[in-house]
Amino acid sequence: MSVIRPRHPADPLGLEAAGTGPWEPGPLAKYLAEAHAAVVATPAGLDLAQALLAEYDTRRPESRLFTLLRVARRIREAVDRLVIVAGGAVGPATRLFADACCHPFHNQLTRGERGGRPRLFWLDGRSGNDELYGLLDVVAPSGRPRGGDLLDRWAVLAADAPRDDVGNHAVVQFLLAAGTGSAASGGAAHKPSVGCQFVAVTAPSSRLAGLAETLGCGEWVRDVAGIDAPLGVFTAAGLLPAAIAGIDVVQLLKGAAAMWLRFTEAPVEVNPVLIDAACCLEAGAETSPERRFAGGGRALASLAEWHHHIRPCSRAAGLFVSRIIVAASRRDQRGLPPFPAGGDPAEPEPNAGCGERSAPALMPCPGEDSPAAAVTIRLPRLDEHALGQLLQLLSLSAAVEERLRQAV
Repeated sequence: MSVIRPRHPADPLGLEAAGTGPWEPGPLAKYLAEAHAAVVATPAGLDLAQALLAEYDTRRPESRLFTLLRVARRIREAVDRLVIVAGGAVGPATRLFADACCHPFHNQLTRGERGGRPRLFWLDGRSGNDELYGLLDVVAPSGRPRGGDLLDRWAVLAADAPRDDVGNHAVVQFLLAAGTGSAASGGAAHKPSVGCQFVAVTAPSSRLAGLAETLGCGEWVRDVAGIDAPLGVFTAAGLLPAAIAGIDVVQLLKGAAAMWLRFTEAPVEVNPVLIDAACCLEAGAETSPERRFAGGGRALASLAEWHHHIRPCSRAAGLFVSRIIVAASRRDQRGLPPFPAGGDPAEPEPNAGCGERSAPALMPCPGEDSPAAAVTIRLPRLDEHALGQLLQLLSLSAAVEERLRQAV
């Protein structure tokens, strides 16, 4: 994945229900139509991508998205390491963005190879003592900043939710204390030194907002509503760290907007959101079953954790497996080199077309032993536009499913 990226494709995501022949809504048709109309009439933040893009297109310099991109550029040019501490669904979503859209070995590249983007690290309230001090060994050895050089500078980006995660708040205090060299002695947080910048995205009247006020936060996006909503990842809490990492958040939002348009306009029989919600309802009519995602590779490992936050489930209610297939890699498929005679037991004839077969095609897919998938989700490519479609699809499906369970 070069830091110079080609033009993004805008191919639509595909979703297929298990079974043969086209999917039919059957007796659920009436309830699906009612749930669809209710979500469109009262989106409750699920149309955030459209609102941000419309604002960005009509009054760009004053728009929220333009402001975030400007802040992201300042931080990207000022530090070489970014520690993200985020609560709720935002933490796993920002990791998902990076895993899917950045170079697979982003942190191992030099700053030039990263296109001037900082190395990325994640912590949360579950981080243990050794993990916290281990990170300091990387960003601030001996409990103090390395120095004033750009490659020694680091930043803490904290994003919270209205429920005030006390564990995340404590982690932020610990890191900011390290920015003044007082962490090693267990001192309280002080105003960060030049070696550590503090960036905060806070909900109204939150615990983190109080800390940012006390410390005089350098970059502060305040009073952000909906951080803990299903698509809170499209607020500043999710978009700002993604933009700092060089992820194209405009394409991310465009993908989400495209899925919203399909949801509002497509007939029930071919509407991917309604098909997904109906299949999930059929998997567990009483309560929401546990949803598992098979395939997609390691880049989508954080998807299930994010989804668990937006749609609580009951393991006792059953299992709903979604198969994810990525149609095209971002890099050219590499063929296997020719084998010497008898060197490849999988080939009946040595060297017979072996060089034309790609290595991934010969490897077993992750989740091969999982139960049969209820739906198959096909992504045209793992990039920002496709990821935006996927997150919007799953968020809308959870909203429709909730209304279906209330009605059926």
